[in-house]
Amino acid sequence: MIRGRFYRSIVGLIVVMPILYWLVLFIAPETFDHIWFWFWFAKVTPIPLWWLVLVPLILILLLFYTVPQNVRSSFVALLLIALTGYAVQWSFALMEGRGVEAMTEKMLDAQIGHSAFAREAISSVDYGETIRTYYGQVKVDSLPRFPFATKPPGHFLLYIATNQVAEGLLGKQRGLEQQVEQLALFASFLWPLFTFLALFPMYGLARFFLAETESRATLILYIFSPNIVLMTMHLDQCLLPLLFLTTLYLFMKGVTERMLWLHGLAGIVAGIALFISFSMITLFPLLALWHGGRELLTKKRKGDSWGRALRRSAVSILQPLVLFAVGVLLVNGFFSIAYGYDPLAAYQLAHSEHSLWKIQEWDIVRTIWVGILDIVEYAVWIGFPIVILALLRSAISLKRLRTLRLRFSDPMILSLLVLFLLLSFFGKTVAETGRLWTFLLPLVLIIAVMGGGLFPVKIRKRLFVGILALGLLHTFFLKWLQDFA
Repeated sequence: MIRGRFYRSIVGLIVVMPILYWLVLFIAPETFDHIWFWFWFAKVTPIPLWWLVLVPLILILLLFYTVPQNVRSSFVALLLIALTGYAVQWSFALMEGRGVEAMTEKMLDAQIGHSAFAREAISSVDYGETIRTYYGQVKVDSLPRFPFATKPPGHFLLYIATNQVAEGLLGKQRGLEQQVEQLALFASFLWPLFTFLALFPMYGLARFFLAETESRATLILYIFSPNIVLMTMHLDQCLLPLLFLTTLYLFMKGVTERMLWLHGLAGIVAGIALFISFSMITLFPLLALWHGGRELLTKKRKGDSWGRALRRSAVSILQPLVLFAVGVLLVNGFFSIAYGYDPLAAYQLAHSEHSLWKIQEWDIVRTIWVGILDIVEYAVWIGFPIVILALLRSAISLKRLRTLRLRFSDPMILSLLVLFLLLSFFGKTVAETGRLWTFLLPLVLIIAVMGGGLFPVKIRKRLFVGILALGLLHTFFLKWLQDFA
């Protein structure tokens, strides 16, 4: 339990860190122009309808006083939180006074790289042919090398599918521009729904570690996170968390309930996720470390050597991981046999394109700097209070690791720390982590809520409300002075 001077220091840090960042945005926005490889420079976005911030403020109060404890049905609670998230996301978009354009421009503005997916999706109708010819078209620039070379075919297929659903429901427009506009408009209402479908597997995963009330609080923090509210109309934000969390939930459910088929199903979901984004490859080290560490600790008895504990737990570690790998291979095998898709070559191409896009020559200085930059930028876009609480709880897991007295949640926390280090210093992401690592946010929030549980019971509610209020202000200032585009 955190008390006394340390308690006051942590609370002070939670309050001061975001305020200092806002002051930089207000007083010295040019600071970001001089940070090596910083991606989101300061810029003023006109928000004539700024008073719409009252909508999420009112919704925060309503959620806080009803959902965590007063709504009996978990499904109803999740539905209310999801609908609130949808309303909050649109409230911040409409603040600009441009109507739906604040959402649709992500697909309509040619200067935004991913808009190319929307434009090319209009003329593509055959899924199989698209997969077969995808990389051939990229090589001859029939499909723009950026962003198509950095994504597997499944990413593009989702744009095509969205367009076909839009045409089926709304009819086919005549001109190319009108077709793209219809796709963008339809997606601007549909894709945010996918964003908040992630709350359902997130809740299931949170319940492995948290009580009911705390799990719901985690979901509320998610829908008010700056990158969820502002980084809209990208599959990194609206679909990958859903697939990532579904995979983790199915795998861990299979472990706890001893249902082997769930491991294979988790692998199939992961295989589909990998066909959409190669960032889902992070599932492999995460699950191996998380599950392997948990089983090893479970099987280790007093007086055992680690070698003996490893031999005793080998089957329970490897069996779920092998079934998971089989599920992944089934999906990739299907696309390979049916459409000639080579996932390894596709991954190598995407990785090389990513690593060369912003930095052509890597060295130790750039590697270390980019690793630090990635973590700092991620902290900015998920909120400093969340990072502080998550680090606070992670420190306890690290302390327990030294004495080998780990508990149920510690392998998850430690494996996520290792994953962040691998991504930061070896992933060659080069900023944009607020968007590219959105799928890791739910795990960070679960750990942050555990960190909040270290505070005295009588102040936890006030702490939660304070963090939500700071998060809302942080999102508002980012929207106004450093918006995502």
